[in-house]
Amino acid sequence: MRLCARICSSSFANTAVRYQGIDPRLYYYAPSAKKTYKDRFVVFSGGKLEFRKGQDIALEGFKRFHAKHPDALLLTAWQNPWLESAANITRGRFAKAAPQAGQSAPLDIEGWVAAHGLPPDAHREIGFVAHGLLPDLMREADIALLPSRAESGTNLVAMEALALGLPTILSANTGHLDLIETIPCLKLSQQAPVTPLMAGDGVEGWGESDPDEIAALLEQAYDEREEMRKLGARAAQAMTSWAWEMRMDAMIEGLGLA
Repeated sequence: MRLCARICSSSFANTAVRYQGIDPRLYYYAPSAKKTYKDRFVVFSGGKLEFRKGQDIALEGFKRFHAKHPDALLLTAWQNPWLESAANITRGRFAKAAPQAGQSAPLDIEGWVAAHGLPPDAHREIGFVAHGLLPDLMREADIALLPSRAESGTNLVAMEALALGLPTILSANTGHLDLIETIPCLKLSQQAPVTPLMAGDGVEGWGESDPDEIAALLEQAYDEREEMRKLGARAAQAMTSWAWEMRMDAMIEGLGLA
């Protein structure tokens, strides 16, 4: 979002940035109450499978962590209704295959993950669920991992994870920077440049996270669980000012309609 704002402000005279919000009736802090994965260290990662979202990076980082901690579980919400869009994940340098069409869902996420060498018992895909059911599923996690190569906005899944009180790992690039600067979280500082697919590709400000840094932050979260719970609680408190009602009030004020 900051990149869009910079481009707009350089081209137009009267501009302002107003962020999207979260639904506080669904996404609010509550003490961890695992029901399904009580004995696992659960890493949640969400967002439709595609190159921009960096699931190949998330998977590679988790694999390196899982090699030391076989009790870890990767819980994903990576479905993408557009197979053509998902196929561009093969641009990622850690992607070994394109996702295939699923039988009961657009993509065979489980098959794609297995093709990258992660054991079946180390991964669960949530699939498409009603938005009101997602918070309880996300609360099964100990941490969220979102290493996007680019976010034109602030990444709604990241905002919702933070509002739930999940300690959250974010790539320090593009729209994530607006969250990192204001909300307590764990940042992936190492950001390599992204190579354009063709001349004119708009990848200014994009970043390629390092799987070893992901594994190191997951290791920290695994070892320092009480500190991570405190970090998550601080993030959730900070996110209370990002409720849709407050965000829309800011939008109305920015439009001069207040």
